[in-house]
Amino acid sequence: MGFTRRLLAVGATVALSWNTPASSGSDLFEAAMPLHRFELQLDENPLDSLRRAPRTEVPARVRVDGRPPMRLGLHLKGGTGSFRPIDDRPSLTLSTSDRFGSERLLGTTKLHLNNGVEDPSRWREILGRQLLGELGLQTPSATHARVVLNGRDLGLYVLIEGFTPDWLERTFPGTGGTLFEPMAGTNAPARFRRITAHGRSSPARLPRAFLAAPSVPAKDRWSSTASCINESALIDFIAAEVLLAHADGYSLAHNNFRLWAPSDGSGLRWIPHGLDRLFGAADLPWPPHMAGPMAEAVMTRPEGGAEVFHRIQSFRTRVSDPATVKTHLERRMERLRPHLSRTEWAEVRDGTDLLMAQWKRRWEGVERQRRAAEPLSMPLGAESLLAGWSPDPAPGNAVLSEVKTPDGGTRLRILATDTSLVGWTWTGTLPPGRYRFEARVRLADFAPLPLGEAGGVFVQKTGHPTQEWLRSESLTENPLRLEFTVESASTPTRLRIAFRGRRGVVEVDTKHITLSRTS
Repeated sequence: MGFTRRLLAVGATVALSWNTPASSGSDLFEAAMPLHRFELQLDENPLDSLRRAPRTEVPARVRVDGRPPMRLGLHLKGGTGSFRPIDDRPSLTLSTSDRFGSERLLGTTKLHLNNGVEDPSRWREILGRQLLGELGLQTPSATHARVVLNGRDLGLYVLIEGFTPDWLERTFPGTGGTLFEPMAGTNAPARFRRITAHGRSSPARLPRAFLAAPSVPAKDRWSSTASCINESALIDFIAAEVLLAHADGYSLAHNNFRLWAPSDGSGLRWIPHGLDRLFGAADLPWPPHMAGPMAEAVMTRPEGGAEVFHRIQSFRTRVSDPATVKTHLERRMERLRPHLSRTEWAEVRDGTDLLMAQWKRRWEGVERQRRAAEPLSMPLGAESLLAGWSPDPAPGNAVLSEVKTPDGGTRLRILATDTSLVGWTWTGTLPPGRYRFEARVRLADFAPLPLGEAGGVFVQKTGHPTQEWLRSESLTENPLRLEFTVESASTPTRLRIAFRGRRGVVEVDTKHITLSRTS
């Protein structure tokens, strides 16, 4: 089922039910309404308890969408950036229990209400789960909710289904197992706690080899751990996180993930979690730095890195493009709009605009990386024009643009109005050999750095100190040449045209940016 059909199949909500038919899962995410309404009532003793110990569960009365109230357990959630106390605008977890009442909360037993502090759009969790579902990665559902606590309107929240035995059974039918989460502040060596399980013979603990992996050198880590990991699923997971630029996920930040340990011995599987900073690394380079120990182990192996790259490019052909996503988000936004205050609407609209701009940048960046991976044919002595230059993420004191010339060509332009180091980069795959890179540049309105420091325009192969400079103002084209060697085609080559100075205007004619192979 494509993005359009899945998105419209749930009426006015954006529900994520691609894993199983809707009738087998929680009905909380199937209601035909723009957002759910949660009215929470806490007595004074539970309120005081949450002020002293916010992570300790207390009883609460909860009315959802005007239905009869239920008695549930409630505690506060959130990390360093998103946590807010009970008297502010807290993120919450609601759950059924024998202690506080065993009623199911509209088809499920655990829900999270996220305050959106780290995502003003309130769409990243919802959209991210939709896109991950298109790629075949299992995640719980998400939609919107309005939260009222003791009569105080807390505003628009993101409602997320919890990891429950029901969810595990729907997601991994016929396979028992245990779900683990990392404990805070335990990066090396990591410690995990068992959060839920289903089926017989569910593992009580994670494999020793996996737990010891962070202490093993990255180059040896895969061989010592591979036997207890589902390799294909891990590569899918890494590729999805990198494609969607999950800045706070396992691969890039060693954060926000769960581990599924199946009882059939098919190997550990990673499950995405905490998606409110999805698309946050829109300009992620290739290869990116890996923070998760097993993601690093995969990428350290040349064949592993290549497989992740190919999986990313394959995923890009399967996931909804920015234009499609934008169209459907705009429709959802219009249905949500009557239920928001003017202030809420402005915040959500501005946040959504930023989200879509980041997804578009990420989409285009992955395409540039695909083109860069295609080997450039460079016969000895031949000269080629270098196209496909990418601007740096522009700082506030510089503007990078590609401008048309009267003869139909283009120029790369840098306008720096204050102290800047900024430029354009070309990335490509070159066969081993010796090369000459040349660009013709103009520099106007130039002011060097203070205290007599060098400045001007330079060309460089990134990662190498050698560079050629134009250090003074010149309104005519000046050739800057750089010779360099490529040792291996397995490592991308990055060439750079950049400005360093207090002020200046740089123009580079793209018809005169060339590369030739000299040996």
